[in-house]
Amino acid sequence: MKRIFKRKSELLALLFVGLMVGCGSDDSATDIIETIDPTSNDITTIRIVEGATDNIDTVTLNGEANSTVKLRVNYKITGTTEMKRLYITQELPGQSPMPFEFPLLKNRAKKRDGSIDLDKSNEKEFDFTFDVNVPSNPNDGQIVYKIWATTGRGDFRDTSKRLLPTFIGTATVGVGTNANAPLVQVSSLKLDAPLADGQSNSFISLLDPSTPYQIKAGAGLVSFWDFGYFFGNTGKASFASANGYSSLIVDLVKIANENKEDADAADVEKEDLNMMYFAKSTKTKADFEGYTTSADLDFIVKSDSQTVNQLTTDAVVEFVDKTGKKGLILVTKVVEGFGNDGEITLDMKIQP
Repeated sequence: MKRIFKRKSELLALLFVGLMVGCGSDDSATDIIETIDPTSNDITTIRIVEGATDNIDTVTLNGEANSTVKLRVNYKITGTTEMKRLYITQELPGQSPMPFEFPLLKNRAKKRDGSIDLDKSNEKEFDFTFDVNVPSNPNDGQIVYKIWATTGRGDFRDTSKRLLPTFIGTATVGVGTNANAPLVQVSSLKLDAPLADGQSNSFISLLDPSTPYQIKAGAGLVSFWDFGYFFGNTGKASFASANGYSSLIVDLVKIANENKEDADAADVEKEDLNMMYFAKSTKTKADFEGYTTSADLDFIVKSDSQTVNQLTTDAVVEFVDKTGKKGLILVTKVVEGFGNDGEITLDMKIQP
């Protein structure tokens, strides 16, 4: 009997050791999250660091229909608080957000509510990359992923529950140009300050961004223009979308209708003119020169303004056109003045 009990004790001890070893291995960061190489060039990054001013919490990714693209998520806590759980939702076109089945997760790290249980090595910082789906059809719309960290048990239906301040990242994925496609580049493009009679080369179209257009070009072209240049008493050197261009500067609709190539053609109306949205960028000339691929400009977020003012040499301007295409303008020279006395020279980089 003693021998039997002894063997049972030994067996229980072995089982206990085995369980402890198993639990210990699951607690390592490598076991919980298997990350793809985060140094790859074709990765879009959400980066949220507590207290930082250069966080990137909203990104847009484009890829080929029915494929995947890589999303990198880097969160870091600098204070005494610790991250306990990570939540990810996926919102398919026309549907409500649902918990996302994280593809690189070991079983033990997943809580019953579908969240990720961050272990000790990840409570202050984590950095991982994973594949997210691209819609199967360009007409389907976009897939939206939301990622947030909490100080304890959160709720997929409530991003504010135990949320760490500003720790929500959003990735919008759509069918579009390959993220590695080279940017369209334009150098030394010169636009004139506008003339009231329309004889100045003041507008461009992103369909042919290297060619400036004369305002008097007529109704056949005005609906293709995206933005133009003007100089104002207060705003100084400025850009405005064709739709946002003030008729007090030049009345594009009136001039277009006065210069129809076909007298019987329908009149141009204000709503025929393209909208485009601008914002002064915190990016530098060096940043501008370093961007080469479509994905490099995914950080740009559409503003509410169709004009941008007070432009000076080396200023960088972000823009989003009516189709969602993003781009940067680098101002290389400003000659202040109205009419024949003023002009602006610029470089551009545009998503294809």
